[in-house]
Amino acid sequence: MAREWYEQAAAQGHTEAQCRLGVLYATGHGVPQDYVQARQWWEQAAAQGDAVGQYNLGCLYAKGHGVPQDDAMARQWYEQAAARGC
Repeated sequence: MAREWYEQAAAQGHTEAQCRLGVLYATGHGVPQDYVQARQWWEQAAAQGDAVGQYNLGCLYAKGHGVPQDDAMARQWYEQAAARGC
């Protein structure tokens, strides 16, 4: 049920909903685990300047979940998140 509410809010550009959908997909909570889908939601949030989305993208790149492991990309996302107070 939460997924449907988050999807409605995310479609309207709500970054917190986009981040929470990313978490659902990354953890497989109530949906099949899918790091690619998680990345897509976090990228939408990050593109709007959301620090949590930026931080979560950093985690994906640091660990290589759903993306090639890339320390430089991880650092870039972590730095953007830190600049926004995360």
